[in-house]
Amino acid sequence: MVRFNSSAVRRRTVNEMEICGSKAVGEYLNINRIVLAFLFAGLTGIAAQIRIPLPFTPVPITGQVLFVLLSGVMIGRYGGLSQLIYVGAGAAGVPWFSNFSGGASVLGGVTGGYLIGFVVAAFLIGSAIEAYPSITGNVRELFFLMLAGLGVIYLFGVIQLSLVLGAGMREAIALGAAPFIAGDILKATVATGIAAGYGHGIRIIRGSV
Repeated sequence: MVRFNSSAVRRRTVNEMEICGSKAVGEYLNINRIVLAFLFAGLTGIAAQIRIPLPFTPVPITGQVLFVLLSGVMIGRYGGLSQLIYVGAGAAGVPWFSNFSGGASVLGGVTGGYLIGFVVAAFLIGSAIEAYPSITGNVRELFFLMLAGLGVIYLFGVIQLSLVLGAGMREAIALGAAPFIAGDILKATVATGIAAGYGHGIRIIRGSV
């Protein structure tokens, strides 16, 4: 006679429910992050229109950097996706680059390197946050991570600026980095404050709690 082990059946049922629940939560978080990726792409496009031209450089001051940094912290590696959406859509013709411009020619221009840097910086910041979630609770580490992200943006931006203008690296740095450092450090400080203030909520969004 075969005994019916009700306890084993219950355990198996509970395990199956937990697995299904975990999959559902995972799918929800992925959808949530994709939606947020599009949101951050839009916010970056809006911030691009906050534009202050400088007479001595072809590179304007814009508000994009704040949302590039925040996208990496808030949605992890999906921050890179958000900036890829922003850059890809802009290159395809969506007029949400600085001064309501768009098109592939912008990527090959004096500011194109910064746009590529946005994608890389957001992805690297997000990867670091996912690998070490405790960073969101440490203001100092978070701030240095933001500065590292700025360094990545400047690296790509200055190199392309140098190539497009046919200028040396020293001149490219003088035109494409030095005038913006103070303002970008301020943006990094604001992004750090926002991320530190909502650290627990950020971990919930990323599903790392």
